[in-house]
Amino acid sequence: MDNKILGLKRGTVQLEKHNPAWEIDAKNVIDKLKAILGNAAKDVQHIGSTAIRNIYAKPIIDIVVGLENVNDILKYKPELENEEIIYRGSRQPGQLLFVKGNFEQDTRTHHIHIVKYNGFQWNSYIAFRDYLNVNQETAKKYETLKLELAAEYPTDRVAYTDGKKALIMKITEEANKNFRQNHTLYVSDLDGTLLNSSQRTSEYTNTVINRLVEKGMLFSYATARSYQTASKVTYGLLAEIPLIVYNGVMIVNNRDGAVISKTSFGNEAENILNELVKCDIYPLVYSFIDGVEKYSFVEGKCSEGMKEFLAARKNDARENCVQKAGDLFAGEIFYFTCIDEAAKLFPLYEKYCNNYTCFYQEDIYTKRQWLEIMPKAAAKANAIMRLKEIYGCDRVVVFGDGKNDISMFEIADESYAVANAVQELKEIATGVIESNDDDGVAKWLEREDARRNK
Repeated sequence: MDNKILGLKRGTVQLEKHNPAWEIDAKNVIDKLKAILGNAAKDVQHIGSTAIRNIYAKPIIDIVVGLENVNDILKYKPELENEEIIYRGSRQPGQLLFVKGNFEQDTRTHHIHIVKYNGFQWNSYIAFRDYLNVNQETAKKYETLKLELAAEYPTDRVAYTDGKKALIMKITEEANKNFRQNHTLYVSDLDGTLLNSSQRTSEYTNTVINRLVEKGMLFSYATARSYQTASKVTYGLLAEIPLIVYNGVMIVNNRDGAVISKTSFGNEAENILNELVKCDIYPLVYSFIDGVEKYSFVEGKCSEGMKEFLAARKNDARENCVQKAGDLFAGEIFYFTCIDEAAKLFPLYEKYCNNYTCFYQEDIYTKRQWLEIMPKAAAKANAIMRLKEIYGCDRVVVFGDGKNDISMFEIADESYAVANAVQELKEIATGVIESNDDDGVAKWLEREDARRNK
């Protein structure tokens, strides 16, 4: 293809009217890839905006290559380089990138994405393209946003890309409803379930779940933790769909923590906070202040348990130390955490448990008594049902250990309590599996995969 039609300088944004010649060029490159990779390539397809009819796109061809093992592509680097297809490493978990272009002029003509065949990334790329080719109204909405962002950020492709994320996620959700039927959604609690007593996912758990995710399993986790702390303790674990954090208060993007949906308090937050302070309890107050997530606390009013909590989160960008109780009211409040004596917290649990989502339990690591108060609509169960809808799944299987997992056990098709779970959860579970320290969830998933593949 004429390089005047195809190719764009790195970092810049310029959109062109759909050109039928893009499809011809894509086919030529796909044929070359198939010739080089042979049977290793399960499928190779043209994706991205240049594969969507009748919308403007950057003049860069996107191609996806599906392999059984993504890293097998590295065996073919010399042959690919002979065709000026150059390896550029990994930009996303479970995916490798190759590019074509004029490197002297710092332009790119092709992005070639190497992913697990029939895995989540493969299916999402295909579903997004096919959905927009069928739903022209949505395609035009996407095109309009692209044109607006291109006009605003002609020399800032990062800002351009960030501006599209929310709509791409929404379209992908809708597309997956059509292409993800008859699938099971697997969701695990973290602390006491997927995490071991060292507050980490083991190497075995990471290896098993990553392998199954690459095969196409839809796996996520639901936790009382924030995205920031959950990401640290699950380092090395792939979760290909959004994550449920803060006990269901939020659903966040698994790649960058961007909030997809959230539930917040209204004016009642002020009444709750006043009552807590009146009882000499100064909580951690989670809120969005000027759009930025923070947890606030009053300096000099922290219980011993809170001091331990804060010490374990040194240098956390969300930390917001204030001087007086009145400063805790700032922002959009969505969560209260109280760590104090049981005698002080239990009466407040009884006061609020019927009107809000509340958890009163002993922390499994520090043995400190906690009381967590959230909006009534916040629940792991509600968030799981949202993910089930987004991905068009017909079944949900969950794993847990604590009282705050009861709601998700009640809505699941199958539910499994780890051996170290509280008795209340075991009594309503489909079954009891190995403990968190014995990699119970990963072992169950491995057995289930073997059963399905008999």
